Amino acid sequence: MADEKKGATIFDFIDGVTSKKKEWNKWSETDQSKFSPFIVNRWLSMRQDLTELINELQTYTIGLLRPKETYRLYHEFLPASKGFAKYVKGKKDDKYSDKLIAQVAEHYKGKDSLYKFAEDWGLNSYEFDIIKRIVRCRHKGSFEQDLTKTKDLIDIYLKEQLDSKK
Repeated sequence: MADEKKGATIFDFIDGVTSKKKEWNKWSETDQSKFSPFIVNRWLSMRQDLTELINELQTYTIGLLRPKETYRLYHEFLPASKGFAKYVKGKKDDKYSDKLIAQVAEHYKGKDSLYKFAEDWGLNSYEFDIIKRIVRCRHKGSFEQDLTKTKDLIDIYLKEQLDSKK
């Protein structure tokens, strides 16, 4: 599936829960730490045959279930089929200065929610997930793992943005 030196990609995880049905314990610990339920949900929901199901399940897979449990749920529950997912890209967003981000963070500290913040600033799903992980990493008890996942997510987002400019 994934070259062990490179590590798993989002596409390897998608194949692992759908067409190739790879068990969770067959992934390396490094690969397991890269599994992001949010990103997997995003990709799976773009398959028309899975959109409604993924929408229903994300209530549990984002926040309630651990990544391992989410993977196992999809592995057992989703049909063993290869499907086409037409990726829908978000709108191009302007870059925000560090000063602006700091001002906004200070303004929203303790107010409303991250969801309100994301809505007010028109963040796409990548930006929301990155900010959410950074804000919550010190409180969840898995600081290093969460920041590593955040770095991976930033790399994916950056690659997508660079590819879209070609």
